[in-house]
Amino acid sequence: MNRRRSILLATLRAERGTVTTARAWDLYRSQGLAPCRRTARTDLAYLARAGRLTALDGNQRAYALTGAAPCPLNS
Repeated sequence: MNRRRSILLATLRAERGTVTTARAWDLYRSQGLAPCRRTARTDLAYLARAGRLTALDGNQRAYALTGAAPCPLNS
């Protein structure tokens, strides 16, 4: 796993809740990690395929850490 994905995963573990492409991209932009939204979308899909995230409601637009219940306060 590359540094950018590791940072995303560590942030998700610290903050909990659900994550969307917009939330991941906001993190990337604030840290200067990625130039475009597609990178965030691709990284979320990668982490889901790797078993680290689970798609909520099967829509591939919102994810939660695998094994963690989504917290409605952080969505």
